[in-house]
Amino acid sequence: MFPTWTNHDKEQHSPYIDVAWDLNEIPWEPFADNTFSRVHAWAVLEHIRPTLMESMDEIWRILRPGGKVHIKVPHWTSDRARRDPSHIWHGWSYGVFTHFDATTKHGKAHHFYTPRKWELLERGYTDKKRAAIWAKLRKVCSLEQWEEAMPDDEEDAMGGGKGARLTSEPKRVIWVNARAGGGKSTLCRYLQSLYPGIIIVDDHNLWKDVFRHIYLKVSGEQTAVWDADWFEDERKESMHRDFAVECAMIANSLAQQGHRVIVDMIASPQKRRERIEGLCNPYWVYLRREKGEVRTPRFDKPEKCDLLIDNDELDKRRAAAFAAMKLNEAGMLP
Repeated sequence: MFPTWTNHDKEQHSPYIDVAWDLNEIPWEPFADNTFSRVHAWAVLEHIRPTLMESMDEIWRILRPGGKVHIKVPHWTSDRARRDPSHIWHGWSYGVFTHFDATTKHGKAHHFYTPRKWELLERGYTDKKRAAIWAKLRKVCSLEQWEEAMPDDEEDAMGGGKGARLTSEPKRVIWVNARAGGGKSTLCRYLQSLYPGIIIVDDHNLWKDVFRHIYLKVSGEQTAVWDADWFEDERKESMHRDFAVECAMIANSLAQQGHRVIVDMIASPQKRRERIEGLCNPYWVYLRREKGEVRTPRFDKPEKCDLLIDNDELDKRRAAAFAAMKLNEAGMLP
């Protein structure tokens, strides 16, 4: 069992089962669209009546864009696949999962099977006798499908999430730059709605977010104390008004703990960008928007950026979906 996951079975036969539902009934009603970042279906799909295509479509539906699934199913040549009386399906060929990836030979030839596409990351046999096959796949979305995953209002966008789980590998900080009204907040709220564990650090809500949301354990215990943490007591006096530097310091601290962090603030002059790069490892995202009235100075455009999104060509919501898709392709999202 996975105590931090949502554990499922057909019946509530133990206290470890969080959701009881018969997967033969499609759709899988207890699970809303774009809910999970990971699905683990190990020796499951051969026991239910829906075809492998139908099951994969349901898994695609409940995964967030860019989410991953790890699957094990019987190989068709295995005697054990036919020996188990609970098996409805008696196995598949080793190449079956290539049909779900539109970049493969079989995926291109059978693209009309389903609009719900995958990227085949890994696959293999579970043992030398080739009794079963396994595969890891990532949910791939078109821009229109990314837009469908976007919450309809700000309340939905800001909802949910127990905070990021700690990992052993520090993450780069996604630093979103734009002028006022350029779509920074729209993008950040959208990303946090898709991945509730993402932490947003910005200059407007810095202290509120740090103590209300960021430095809370999953159990709800506060781990930071007002007026007692390093960024309050030990920061240089000259940094009091330099929110960009403070954001960089806090973002780096969180990233070193293993959190995925996004900094949301108006871009700074190049000299300050160099200071930021000395304090954290930013992945620069610039949202360009020239239309409408802007009050921020012209120096907000960086000399270099890792991702450039033209918000004059796309509205804010569509630009957020497009940026999220590109960040996912770059491996910058959980």
